[in-house]
Amino acid sequence: MSHRSRFVTKGYSQVQGLHYFENYASVASFITLSLLVVLTSIPNFQALHYDVSVAFIQSKLDSYHPPVYCECAEGYEDRRKYVYSLHRYLYGMKDSPRGWVQLFASICTDFRQTRLKSDESVFAKFVNNSKTRIQNVQPNLANIIEVTDHVPENDGIYSDCPHATAILSIASYVDDNLAFTKCAALAAEFEVHCNVKFPINAEEPVNWYLSVEYERDPITKAVSAHKHLYIDKLLKKWGITVQPSTYTISTESRWVVKELAEPVAIHEKLVKGYQALVGIFLYHQVP
Repeated sequence: MSHRSRFVTKGYSQVQGLHYFENYASVASFITLSLLVVLTSIPNFQALHYDVSVAFIQSKLDSYHPPVYCECAEGYEDRRKYVYSLHRYLYGMKDSPRGWVQLFASICTDFRQTRLKSDESVFAKFVNNSKTRIQNVQPNLANIIEVTDHVPENDGIYSDCPHATAILSIASYVDDNLAFTKCAALAAEFEVHCNVKFPINAEEPVNWYLSVEYERDPITKAVSAHKHLYIDKLLKKWGITVQPSTYTISTESRWVVKELAEPVAIHEKLVKGYQALVGIFLYHQVP
């Protein structure tokens, strides 16, 4: 039997301006993710899920980052005499997601990927896959259909890509990353490039991502997305049972609806219930 542990920090004790300056970490928008998923309906396109083990500790503290000290791990150095001076981000730090995002962005740009202006968490790379043909059109995600014409088998640079342009697009949602490509060899090159800095593994196919289930028709290649399990869990939590064409609301849910409809004194239970319900429905509106 093996035992694992993770050394984390007390991020709640960090003070902005003293222990860190910024903690904002950009993520790919759901609209962008939906558009990229649509690409998998194009023949030969596939989506890969990149898994990075303990991603946050892979990024080092920048030279301009304020010094960060933390208590020594229990059972090791004497806490009364020593403290740790951190050189890397740890889980629990308020700015650790930002540190990881900056590291992953630098990895993508070092791989000569272009950062999208419309979404800074998405990177794309287009490689000419023809030995004899010169690209007359500058490829981008807007004219992707125009650069997917076929090349003869003996003219392709990447043997597994039948198109004139090999495409690799990376979408980052903090440490949850997706790759959209029609060239497995190019994706493998990116994986090798990443493994120089940190261990990364490609998992396929992508059927679930951020609580959304994606299904692809093997014949028509049509892509559909839904949140059936998420919706069922939501309804069950609020005591709503679903029958064909009907909804049955439990006593608990009726109490919430009644309380919201009548002018009552604000109390903590009602406010928290209302906030939770609104937040869930707002997230549910995202495809």
